[in-house]
Amino acid sequence: CRFMFTAGQVDRMHATLDGPRALIQASDALIPPTGTSFSDLYIQDTPEDLGNQPNNESTIFYVSEDIWVRNTNDGMVTQTHQNAEFKTMGPNYVYVRVRNRSCNTAAPPATVRLYWAKASPALAWPNPWTGGVMSPALMGSPVSPGGVQTTGTIPPGGSQVLEFQWIVPNPSDYTMFGTDQNHFCLLARMDEPGVVLSETGDLWNNVKNNNNIAWKNIAIENTNPADDRSEDIVVGNYTKERMMVNLRIVTRFEDKMMYERYKQPITLQLGEKIFEQWYSRNKSRIDSGLYSRQFVIVGHDIILNSGNAELKNFVFAPMELGALKVKLNKKQYPFNREETVQVDVQEINAATGRIIGGERFKFTVIPKR
Repeated sequence: CRFMFTAGQVDRMHATLDGPRALIQASDALIPPTGTSFSDLYIQDTPEDLGNQPNNESTIFYVSEDIWVRNTNDGMVTQTHQNAEFKTMGPNYVYVRVRNRSCNTAAPPATVRLYWAKASPALAWPNPWTGGVMSPALMGSPVSPGGVQTTGTIPPGGSQVLEFQWIVPNPSDYTMFGTDQNHFCLLARMDEPGVVLSETGDLWNNVKNNNNIAWKNIAIENTNPADDRSEDIVVGNYTKERMMVNLRIVTRFEDKMMYERYKQPITLQLGEKIFEQWYSRNKSRIDSGLYSRQFVIVGHDIILNSGNAELKNFVFAPMELGALKVKLNKKQYPFNREETVQVDVQEINAATGRIIGGERFKFTVIPKR
């Protein structure tokens, strides 16, 4: 106040705080006024999520840390995520944390339902989560067995962790997507007394606008240091209408200096059909050099100059799916120690500019000696 405002502005602020807003000075801050009774349960989308609706604190909605997987039922004590394991006998265990935002009111029991889906930045609601997409394989379903749990009463400011058993789908059922056999997502949806979920087919906005819904991407990392780091993902359209989408790729390095030192870190490899359709719609822009700062094209490979790009105008028919490979380019990595490279691939509705969904990959890079 000594430097940023004029003396007159300071006088006006004091007059307001000492006059019509005087109750602020006597406020107990987050403690609601006496006599007010309410509770509000939520599941965090990210650690920044405060439970507001809509959630304007988070920028990504498929990385909830309030959902984690354990290979054995030790997740009440060890609350760190593991990649799920396919087992011919026995389940994995999924844990969901439910929080009560209220400072003075206990929350009555709520019902939490858990779903899985084959990971894709094209995911929508309610399918494939509810089991309605069974071709080319079962693409999602309520978690079984035991995909429904009740919270019990949660005290003010408290939380409760629920345990679900999950019979993990067999990754070999998804060989039609190339190496993308191990990427799945989990979705927790909570029915809270007196709360009506505001949902449409737009999964991203469902999660953003409802603090009772959270989403977890559980992609599996390629950890063989002798190979190119690469991941295949499913892209496409889960809706019943033809859709034009853009693909946005965002690359982050653990060491920010790598942005300057590591040129052309990411290659996208599209199937022939998807590439030809995309290229024909963008040929004039590509030939004019409009995208030269974002990427170069070699054959069907799209090499990103900085790791960040937005590829426009992919058109998918209703329920059309395809595969896209994201590859960390094989080279003499400019690292002198082990590093992590994080890549987000998101589908954007070209008509509205809204994010449909995304997947996140973390590649561990070991420098060559």
